[in-house]
Amino acid sequence: GFSGPSIDVRKQPTYEFQVTNDTKSSGSRFQIGFSQSAISSAIVPEGLTSLCTGQEYQIKLPTSESGVLYYASLNGTVISDNFIGTGGVLHMNVDESKLLKGQNEIVVSGKRATCETVVPMAESLKVGVDNIYQIQAVTDGSSCQAGAVSLSASGAPVDGTYHWYESAEDIEPIAGSTANSFTTPVLNKSKTYFVAAVNALGCEGERRAVNAEVVTYDPVSISETSLGVLTSSYSTGNTWYFNDTVIPGATAQSITVTETGTYKVEVAVGTCKTSSERQYVVTGLEEVLSGITVYPNPAEDEISIRGLENIKVIKLISNTGQQLQSEVVNNRSVVTMDIKYYSSGLYLIKLIGKDNSVSTHKIMKR
Repeated sequence: GFSGPSIDVRKQPTYEFQVTNDTKSSGSRFQIGFSQSAISSAIVPEGLTSLCTGQEYQIKLPTSESGVLYYASLNGTVISDNFIGTGGVLHMNVDESKLLKGQNEIVVSGKRATCETVVPMAESLKVGVDNIYQIQAVTDGSSCQAGAVSLSASGAPVDGTYHWYESAEDIEPIAGSTANSFTTPVLNKSKTYFVAAVNALGCEGERRAVNAEVVTYDPVSISETSLGVLTSSYSTGNTWYFNDTVIPGATAQSITVTETGTYKVEVAVGTCKTSSERQYVVTGLEEVLSGITVYPNPAEDEISIRGLENIKVIKLISNTGQQLQSEVVNNRSVVTMDIKYYSSGLYLIKLIGKDNSVSTHKIMKR
C-alpha cells in the first residue's frame, strides 16, 4: 500500500512496492523520504563517585546506540574524546586533569556525525575529587632502655587521617592507628616505622620513615677506689653532685670527698641519663692524727703542714680526684706547698703515714 508507512532501513534494507492503476502509485506525488531516529537520553552513565588526583577516570554506558557519538563535559567544557556507540556497553575515558577539586557534575551527551543536534543524558554523574597529600614532617622518638616510643607526623588535611606501618612493604596498616601520633609497643631495640597521609576519600600519599630509637646502657655505679675518693663506673660524661647541688668542675671519673653528705654521679648516654648516689661520712682529721696542723685555711698562695713526725708522704688532691702535688717528708717538721696558681675551691691534703695509714684534711683556696 501507499499509506505512508515508516520503515527502519537499518533493520529492513529492502522494500518492495508495485505501480498500478491506483492514482496513489503514480504521478508526481510519489516520494520516498529518509529520516534519523531520535537519540535516547534515558541511558544512565555509571562511574566512581570519588576520585583522587592522578587517578584515571572512566565512564561506563551500560548500553549505547550504534553510530552515535558520545562524549563527556563539565560546566560546558568537553573533557573526553568522542566514543562511537556499538549498540552495547561503551567505556569512555575522561581527562582527569580537567576535573576540579571538590564536587564535579559530569554530563554525557550523544550526537550523530551528520547532525548538529546534541542530546544530553537525563542523568548526570557526580564525582568528588581530592588531592593526594604527602607527609610534611616527622618526629622521631626514643626510649631510655627497653620501652614504648612515641612518634608523630604532619601533612594530612583536616578531614584526613594517617596510616602507620610496620615496614615499607606492608599491605595493611597497623589497625586502629589513624592519628598523627603513634605509640609503639615495648621495644627492646631500635626500629623504623612508616607513615602516610590519607585524605577523606581514602587515598594515601607516599610513606615516610620514622625512627623509634631504644638507647641501651649499663647503669652507672659508684665505688670508693681509695680512702676519700669516689669513682664512677663511666670514664667520661660524668657530672658529680653533693646534696643534689652540682659540684663546680667535677666532671672527671673520680672525686675526692671533703664533706659528709650524699654524693651523686649522673652520666649522659645520648639523650638518656643514668645516675647513682652514695652516702659518705668524712672522719675529722683531729680524730685520726692529733698534733698535725694545716695552715692557713683558707689560703691564697701557700699552705704549710706541721707535726709530721709519723708522716712519710703528703699529697695535694683536687675536688675531682686529680693529684696535683706529692711531697716526701724526709723527716721534715714542716712542709710548704705552693697553691697560688690553682683555682679557688676545695682541695684535699692526703697524709700517708709511715705505717701506710691514710688520713685526709680539707682546705679552701681563695
